[in-house]
Amino acid sequence: MNNKSNAIRQTYILMLMLVLCPISVSAQHHLVARVSDAKTGEALPYASVFIDSQHSTITNADGDFAINTDSTAVLRISHVGYKTLHISAMKVGKNIHLQPDGKILDEVIVMGSENIVKQVRKKLRKELRKNKRESSNLFYREMTYTGSQCTDFIECFFQGRTAIQLRDLSLVTGRYFAVASSHNSVPVNFHSLAQIPVLNTTQYTYDQMAPLHQEFKKLYMTDCQTLINGDEKTYVLTMIARNPKRWSVEGKLYVDGNTYELLKFEGIGLNERVKRVVQGKVYILPVDYSFVVNYQHDNGYAEVLSVHFNLRYRQGEKQYETNGLMFNAGQQTAKGTSKVEFYDNLIKKIKELGYNRQLWDDIEIVKRTPMEEEAIELMAREDLFGVY
Repeated sequence: MNNKSNAIRQTYILMLMLVLCPISVSAQHHLVARVSDAKTGEALPYASVFIDSQHSTITNADGDFAINTDSTAVLRISHVGYKTLHISAMKVGKNIHLQPDGKILDEVIVMGSENIVKQVRKKLRKELRKNKRESSNLFYREMTYTGSQCTDFIECFFQGRTAIQLRDLSLVTGRYFAVASSHNSVPVNFHSLAQIPVLNTTQYTYDQMAPLHQEFKKLYMTDCQTLINGDEKTYVLTMIARNPKRWSVEGKLYVDGNTYELLKFEGIGLNERVKRVVQGKVYILPVDYSFVVNYQHDNGYAEVLSVHFNLRYRQGEKQYETNGLMFNAGQQTAKGTSKVEFYDNLIKKIKELGYNRQLWDDIEIVKRTPMEEEAIELMAREDLFGVY
């Protein structure tokens, strides 16, 4: 009788374990962590945090990220210039340290750049022809400060082409806020600055000059450094515009030395202007404009992963600063919405679509910095979104 009872008890325990194990394995986790340099401790902004096409993000300007996943997931965390880290969700703590990939200045070899530029350009043009119609969902966040006060804020989803450089953006949904003092000023469509050209084609880039133009030797002064790390190498191509008075972009292209894959483009925009209309008067203002574009290759071609840009300008005694972030969210999107083609004022289009508060309460995509969190909480608490 005792043996029978023990057998029944053991069978019951086994069945209970079989039922509970899947629940335990697939338990959901909300991971929040900071990615930093293992040697210096400095935060690494805009690092890629990837699980799959529906679960990915990047670190914010402070190096922080947040992501929902189950306990069995493995995160791939990468940043140009650092060794890629694969880590189980169960082992993610408050801090994640990436090791510099060993490329040191003492091992820099200066070499000719013309052939490398041609190889990179050839590869990108081929990838663009093959994948030019590929599109993705893009998350955008923009904040403008007048002095120390947040005066304009936009968050929205776009759909757009993502191979090589962003283009053909269509609005899906969004929300915005602007303080009362901005009511007499026409807002600027800064999101367009995320469409940074690296490769010039008449079909995609209008008149702005880009480093990988077919006439790059006439338009840019070039230099190349090869960063060595064992058998691995990275080319750093410096492209400086010969005519600094022309509307163009310049900076550094980071390229895989074995595959010629484009990894990152960081630089500045030359002769960029913003147009503001205040009380019927038009102001054309020069801006200081810098950017960082990161690329991914999960789909077999160079695809824009993220774009961050910063611009500053003055109007009279007021100093303005805008930070914009565009992130390739893959299959993550605002469900139940449809895209809207637009060619004029972004805020006007968001206003026409209306504000879905429940949607934005459930979506973060890229973790907000404390300053962004404070501003957004205030706007939501006072029900100020959609005010202009």
